[in-house]
Amino acid sequence: MAILKNMIEKFAISRRAGVIMASLLLAFLYGPVNASAQTNTATDSLIDRVVALTEHGDPAAMEKTTAGYQIDASRKFNPGIPDDTWGSIRADVNDIISNKIKPGYGEQALLTRHFVESAKFSDDELRHLITIMQDPVMQRWGIAMRDSSTTAYMAKLSQQVNNQMWMVVSIVLRRHGLQTTDTSTTAKQSH
Repeated sequence: MAILKNMIEKFAISRRAGVIMASLLLAFLYGPVNASAQTNTATDSLIDRVVALTEHGDPAAMEKTTAGYQIDASRKFNPGIPDDTWGSIRADVNDIISNKIKPGYGEQALLTRHFVESAKFSDDELRHLITIMQDPVMQRWGIAMRDSSTTAYMAKLSQQVNNQMWMVVSIVLRRHGLQTTDTSTTAKQSH
């Protein structure tokens, strides 16, 4: 065991070497890859299929909508800027987001992965879910849940809920004699 530990320390110079050593150690301790590893690959493939069925159109639609609201909020701090400049800003932001978020890894896809993994579906249940999701009525339902008006509604609703919750939190903070704003920036502005 001391020899193995010494080998791991020597190879731990890089993360890649550490990963390779860990894999070799697991292979040494547990023998060849067993059926459960192959099952995980099948399960992962089924989960990827569920994600693909929930991700219609732009995989970054939710992120772009959120960024759009942030851009719109920034307009009030930058008066007098022409609309074409704001259009260019929005296009640049959307381009960056599109280049960063790949199919299967946008917010909607990550939520779907989380839901599926939390449900702990068996492979047979995942196959059944895929069959249900391929039904034309369910596909229309899914598309309606992710279209641009729904995405905009979700973002607006989320902001409204956030504002309402902040009002509740602020009231309770004040009841406890606590601050609800950063007084250090408020104090600096008043001087």
